[in-house]
Formats: sequence, structure tokens, C-alpha cells
Amino acid sequence: MNDRTEVTKRIKSTLKKKTGKNWSVTGGRGTAYCWLTVQAPKNRRVAHKRNPDWNGHDSIPACIALTGKPPWIDYISDKPDENLYMNDEDRELLGRVFGMAYPAHHQGLQISPDNWDRYMNYIEA
Repeated sequence: MNDRTEVTKRIKSTLKKKTGKNWSVTGGRGTAYCWLTVQAPKNRRVAHKRNPDWNGHDSIPACIALTGKPPWIDYISDKPDENLYMNDEDRELLGRVFGMAYPAHHQGLQISPDNWDRYMNYIEA
């Protein structure tokens, strides 16, 4: 596979079939032109605020063990310019569909052109 448009369409349609949800699959610009980002569409993204019980120094697993919550807390923002991220449910689903042992990053899954075939094999299996 070497056509970014074709790969983008295949990933979108396969994810829709496997999860029943729409996903945003976008290509980079400039030197990152062939890199793809897979994430929840904007209407499913949430804002994050810092967990007030987190000291900022412990790892994410340590924060969860100590406070029972991750370092960030999801909330719905009414500010149009706020940075928005995938919620925990979408992160876990995306990670699972792509064969990862952990949730996808809250800013999405980055796929280099060298790995297009490998990731397509995961989701088309």
C-alpha cells in the first residue's frame, strides 16, 4: 500500500465496520505528509483537567494506584478553542482494535507509512 488516500479510506471503513463508530483518520502535512493520525472525531472528544490529587511527579499507574483516578479528568467543554482529546472509552476501544495491550494515546494513534500494512493487518483480521 502506498497511496495515503486509499489507506485513509480503508482504515476509516474498517474501523466503522469493527466498532460501529466513526473515526477521524487524517494525514499529516509537510515532512509528516504520509503519517496518519487515527482518533475519535471532534464531536466525541473531551477536554481534560488535572486530577487535583495528583502530585505531577508520579507515573500514570502510580497516580491511579494512589488516587484511584488517572492524572487527568475528562469533562465536556463549552469553550470552542479548548484542546480536546479522546475519552477513555474510545482510547481503550482504539487500542484493542489495533491489537495494542494498552489504550491508545489521548491525542490519537500515529501511524508511520512504514507501518501502514502492519496496522491494516491488525484491524482487518
